[in-house]
Amino acid sequence: MRQLGLEVPDVGQSGAGSLTLSAMGKSKDGLAVVLRGAMGPTEVTLNGSATLKRGAAPSAELDLDLKSPDVGSLLVLSGNVVHGVMGSTPADVAAHLSIGNRKVRVNRIEGKLAEVPTVGDIDIDFAPAVPKVTGNLSFDEGSLAGLGEAILGPAAFDFPIVQSRNPWPEAPFGAALIDGFDTDLALKFGRLDIEGGLA
Repeated sequence: MRQLGLEVPDVGQSGAGSLTLSAMGKSKDGLAVVLRGAMGPTEVTLNGSATLKRGAAPSAELDLDLKSPDVGSLLVLSGNVVHGVMGSTPADVAAHLSIGNRKVRVNRIEGKLAEVPTVGDIDIDFAPAVPKVTGNLSFDEGSLAGLGEAILGPAAFDFPIVQSRNPWPEAPFGAALIDGFDTDLALKFGRLDIEGGLA
């Protein structure tokens, strides 16, 4: 990925990777496409159709299937290192992707993240200067620490409670899991654990 110009942090060893693409048909009428990617034990499959017409933006309707013992190995490709999800977040998720007009809709999300049942829909609009993310996600359970790390960056709730007058971290926030987006996501938890004595 570094050869493609992506600033990938040197965190752990993801294993060997591969990428295969097959397409049949005419691009203007819609290609039947299957894209399979693997990185170590992580496997991603996209199966559906893509349309490429001269003078028009590409569009696609794809079914996504993701299976990974640690989805952090994929997240690190964004350049962000969120330690709470590194080496600890298995994923088995399916969804449908609709791509077109600089927008991506990820709907019918269903599966498990970190063994927690998850459903929802997400829309990403790349037209604005700062891409906008909207949608809703429902989790059977979650933790305040994990939520804080996704929003505010690594160790957001590591409170310096010893020899400190200020219980709020004094170090600047790091890169969050959703850094670089204007995000408005409705999150629903069946149970939210408040850890570290933050009652």
